[in-house]
Amino acid sequence: MRRHSHRRLRRPRHTIQRATGSVVLVAHSLGCHTVAHWAHRHDARVRAALLVAPPDIDYSASHGAPIAGFGPPAANPLPFPTVLAASSTDPWAKIDWSRQLAKQWGARFVNLGDVGHVNPESGFGPWPRGEELLRDLLAETAD
Repeated sequence: MRRHSHRRLRRPRHTIQRATGSVVLVAHSLGCHTVAHWAHRHDARVRAALLVAPPDIDYSASHGAPIAGFGPPAANPLPFPTVLAASSTDPWAKIDWSRQLAKQWGARFVNLGDVGHVNPESGFGPWPRGEELLRDLLAETAD
């Protein structure tokens, strides 16, 4: 990650250190990149992660998104079970890029179909499919 990256990684570290039970991370968009970079710098007990709609940093920055400081995606597999869910019509990432990122991070890939960036601008409020993905991930990683 580029400049100011350590500030973005402090909050997850402090929150996870205070957790008394198992930790499951759920992140959207740039938060997915924060989770992946954090995971490679810290040794914490994380049960699993659900990562939704991570943007392609270079593609997004070249199309006007103000995210140039986030740097490239983490290069290695995450050290805990992970699901990466992405849309075939996300304006910030092509589906093939998302599929490749899931492979790079060692995540199970879920193609959500034509759902944009999976945010309010795409028509989302409550997201039953996301709750289902999380329930399935928790069942797969049950102690």
